Amino acid sequence: MPAKHKSANSNYDGLMGCFIFFISAICILSFTSATSKGALQGLKISSNIIIPSLFPFTVISVFLQKSGGLLWVSKKINKITYTFFKLNGTEFSVILISLLGGYPIGSKIIDELYKSRQINYKTAKKLLRFCVNPSPAFFISVVGINILNNKLAGWILLTSNTIACVVLNLLFNNSKKSKNDYSQTDYIQSISLSDAFVESVFSGAQIIISICAWVTLFSAIAEILKPLFLSHNRFALLCPFLEISFGINEIGKTGIPAFLYSFLLSFGGFSTICQVKQSAEKLCPSFIYIFLNRIIHGATATIISFILFRIFPISSEVFSNGADIRPAEYPLFIPSVMLIIFSVLFLMFLSQQNLKRNN
Repeated sequence: MPAKHKSANSNYDGLMGCFIFFISAICILSFTSATSKGALQGLKISSNIIIPSLFPFTVISVFLQKSGGLLWVSKKINKITYTFFKLNGTEFSVILISLLGGYPIGSKIIDELYKSRQINYKTAKKLLRFCVNPSPAFFISVVGINILNNKLAGWILLTSNTIACVVLNLLFNNSKKSKNDYSQTDYIQSISLSDAFVESVFSGAQIIISICAWVTLFSAIAEILKPLFLSHNRFALLCPFLEISFGINEIGKTGIPAFLYSFLLSFGGFSTICQVKQSAEKLCPSFIYIFLNRIIHGATATIISFILFRIFPISSEVFSNGADIRPAEYPLFIPSVMLIIFSVLFLMFLSQQNLKRNN
């Protein structure tokens, strides 16, 4: 019986795979210009925003974990974080990295910690509930300054998301005392710092390339679907649920209330859900699990944001901005310099590793 059930599932998956392939092929061939335009838009976002702003931080975040630095810091702050936040050191560190780094970085660090047995499965799944966030720059610069024309609005959205992470942790923290596997066993660093750095650059590059691929794909999908909508406002409402990077610009032209951005940014779109599933490969989370937790996170952040905007009201005219986001105008000089430095160091370490292997 199990064998027959597995065979039936395989046949169904194969049939659906062929169906999706033919539908996709027809759409791409029928809407060649729209597909190219959408893909080009995704590539522009990737080259102007994602790569220069996320790549350096992604590398140093993975390096912190692979070098053993995250474990060392977690041990030092464990008592403090549990006393004030009911979080152990590792949980606090992962949440902080997630809040600072952007959508898939938190899930990637969680997966790395689970694979290296620094956290258990239950802790990893709990962290995956709310360690999926936009970076502060996205909240403040992209949404606050460029979309809402108000820096305070960006700070309120960022604060709402941060409070939502704390609230969700308290709701899902069932244990009387938060403990990690490292409290019972000692972790011994198995690789050198140079090897950790090389692996971190390689892993960081994989993450960024993956993000760019998802952004490009969903940009193309959105452009193909655009003719199906009778008005731009209807199309704009769809975009953030597909891909947040370009979707937030489209929705910004509709003049929706500022507190609703909290839900869109916390949810992240189906592109982000795919990125999280890919990054958390060892945990094997289902799409339903990630989707439901994105909904819960978004709803929590929206309620908090609504309250904060009532306490700190902002003039309504800031919500009617129709200007396009121009990534090239972002102050990306420092991230770009960091990217160059990391590339040079990577080549230096790579050459050293090749010499060692040859000798």
